[in-house]
Amino acid sequence: MCTFAQLNATYSGKDFDGRDWTQVVSHVKNSDEIVTTKKWMQGNVQQIAKVTLKFVPNDYFIDLTSKTASVFALKCKPPIVAFNLRFTGVGLGLTKGTDSVNVNIDGTCTQKPTPAEDVGSIALYAAAKRDGFIIPCGNAICTGYELNLSYKGTDVDGRAWTQVVSHAKGSNEIFSTKTWIDSNGITKVSTSKLVLD
Repeated sequence: MCTFAQLNATYSGKDFDGRDWTQVVSHVKNSDEIVTTKKWMQGNVQQIAKVTLKFVPNDYFIDLTSKTASVFALKCKPPIVAFNLRFTGVGLGLTKGTDSVNVNIDGTCTQKPTPAEDVGSIALYAAAKRDGFIIPCGNAICTGYELNLSYKGTDVDGRAWTQVVSHAKGSNEIFSTKTWIDSNGITKVSTSKLVLD
């Protein structure tokens, strides 16, 4: 529970590295944002970090049951549909394409064919969530809270990943950015846009 006075104050302290810091917090009454500006010295250089915390309304949900969607690979120039999905009450399945694209030298992309083993199969929502695959909800009902969070985990191949998901209430678009380190130690980033039909 935060009071209005606490959300409009200046604080100071010492972090675990022994650095002194000051922090100015501000909040406008009835707004959905809290802004903090933190300052500290690192060596002889003053560092400043400004963060805006924006509350996301959790007063809505999306029922994915029986919906279909196109997923765009945003790294492509221009973005293309990497794959199409269908949703059921228990999971999701590919109907066309797969979860990666062929990237050409000029930055354009080509959709890959759906692997034979994926045709007609359904991945449970819990498995998709565990692997950081597009929809993080774990079931067919996605709340506004779940669609505006950061996630992390380890996939079935043992790769650690992080995922940031965002959705605006009333929109048919869900954005996802997933980051992981491949078997060669190279950091990979996949940014996609899911568009519900």
